[in-house]
Amino acid sequence: MTRTSMSRTRSRRDAIVESSADAIVSVDMHGRVLDWNAAAESLFGWRASEIVGRPIGTIVPPERADETAWLIEHVRRGDPIRALETVRLARDGRRLRVSVTTSPVLGDGDELAGLSSIYRDVTIDERLRFDLQRSAAYLQAVLAGMDSGIVLSDAAGRIVYANRPFADLSGSAEERLVGAMRAEVLHGMMEHLREPEPLLRLADSEPSVEGEIEFVLERPEPGVFRWSSRAVPLPDGAGRLDVVRDVTNETQLREMYMRQAVTDPLTNLLNRLGGHQTIAREVARARRHGSPLSFAMFDIDHFKRVNDEHGHGVGDDVLREVADLVVRSIRGDDALIRWGGEEFLLVLPGARVEQARDLARRLRAKVAGIALEGLPPVTISIGVAELGAEDSGAEAAIERADRRMYSAKAAGRDRVE
Repeated sequence: MTRTSMSRTRSRRDAIVESSADAIVSVDMHGRVLDWNAAAESLFGWRASEIVGRPIGTIVPPERADETAWLIEHVRRGDPIRALETVRLARDGRRLRVSVTTSPVLGDGDELAGLSSIYRDVTIDERLRFDLQRSAAYLQAVLAGMDSGIVLSDAAGRIVYANRPFADLSGSAEERLVGAMRAEVLHGMMEHLREPEPLLRLADSEPSVEGEIEFVLERPEPGVFRWSSRAVPLPDGAGRLDVVRDVTNETQLREMYMRQAVTDPLTNLLNRLGGHQTIAREVARARRHGSPLSFAMFDIDHFKRVNDEHGHGVGDDVLREVADLVVRSIRGDDALIRWGGEEFLLVLPGARVEQARDLARRLRAKVAGIALEGLPPVTISIGVAELGAEDSGAEAAIERADRRMYSAKAAGRDRVE
């Protein structure tokens, strides 16, 4: 190679070294700095004019003072060092986490003349790795501390994460769940479900299928759970996230509010709203099976006088007494509704109008036997009607029963019409 070619090669090499984003430092066999590029100036804070000729130990922490000799010996034996993570010092005393790759520098006779080292700052990488590990630990703590059961499965349906609440629900240990097939785990829970079909459909559905179901799990004690499932993007394809939440208290509270909405708080009978639901159901059943359905509307006679002369508290006692007596006297399929004020409606499935009148007469007689201290005898007036084939709904029949009740009251009260 000519001197000119060698000069050009050296120039290109120097240009590459100077333009490198990594710090490139060469030292002789005594550990003195020979070359120090711009990136090294930026990384360590020493200008080349200040550091060239000085010992490389200038940037080596005291506890790693033997590292330079160790590096030289390894390279001398033909063992280049690649990506060794170590610590070096910046001019201002900061400790830098760096990755060092070292290779030999040969002299004119191919003898070992020194070392060339590439320093890459991995302080940020270390910090990012630490932050990621800390974030993962935080996330793990959050997921493990949740009341809801959480299970994540990959595109193949294999579980990659499950927290403790889900493990408790499934009856398997967390470490046994990871790697298991989601469908198999869900199938294993079926025997403990009161109605397993909804979960069975969810277990066998495609990953893209989303849904939410509620079911009763019998283990360790009966509870209502809401299971939500949806597709989530994962690095290896579409996975599935399942979240299971215990909604037993929520369900009980909802049912309590629903009961309160359709229940009369004084008598614990169905109120008019709840009564309409029962009437609609019984009318539909009567039409479907061609069976009779009758209604009996009754009113407590002179009830306003009781309230006016003895107070509303005594009036409430009368209402409860009458309601309790009638409930004890009717069949299990019959329904008593507090229609409003002192009016009550009896719904009598399977009863013809004459059967309903017979029951009404017995009820009238029983109510007349109620004896409340300080009060005159309690009596009721009753009107009876049967759902007709021409009736589009219950309203017409109930209206007929209501008119007959008022006829009974007009005829002297304490009677059945």
